[in-house]
Amino acid sequence: IEGNTISEKQIEFKEGDTLIKLLQDNFKNVTLNDGMIMTFEDFVTPTDWSQFISIYVNDEMSMVGILDIKFEDGTKISLVITEYVPY
Repeated sequence: IEGNTISEKQIEFKEGDTLIKLLQDNFKNVTLNDGMIMTFEDFVTPTDWSQFISIYVNDEMSMVGILDIKFEDGTKISLVITEYVPY
């Protein structure tokens, strides 16, 4: 929301690794519910969903859920705390 980086890592992976497993193995307090990241490090998604975590792949918002994201060497994955703004 404020453009601050909370944590940054370069993570090595091997064939068959999933993004959620890599996140859980390399960061604290990572939980998933119905394909949505509910907690990450110190962030907890509020029950009113006023803020949530968006996933960006190579600086573009992912059009697929976390379980379907494909990555290869050099792929940049960003988790961005996003404010829900109703229309």
